[in-house]
Amino acid sequence: MMKSVQILYRGSQAEPYHINTVKQKDGQLEMLCDCLAGTNGTHCKHRIALLTGDYKNVIYTEETAQHLKLIASWIPGTKLEAALKGLAEHEKKAQDAAKELKNAKRKLARVMEGK
Repeated sequence: MMKSVQILYRGSQAEPYHINTVKQKDGQLEMLCDCLAGTNGTHCKHRIALLTGDYKNVIYTEETAQHLKLIASWIPGTKLEAALKGLAEHEKKAQDAAKELKNAKRKLARVMEGK
């Protein structure tokens, strides 16, 4: 039996976006968002925000807190969990690279100043 929950998410449009999370029979998850990026099959920041625990733009109803906990409980052991770990690793590498770039620019500035 498939299970499904919906979260309302405040985005850039007047109407909230609907993020549907479906737990498939095989235990894998499917997340769909009706924003432009989501409907075009690309990543959308709304789904990523939910998956990373950023709930500041979630529109709460009576069931929302329960649904968020349910979604979080579905993630362990799925392909989605592995993809999230990969994203976190790449974000860390990007942050480290940004720091290295900033330091290289500082060094270049000091050299240009004759130091």
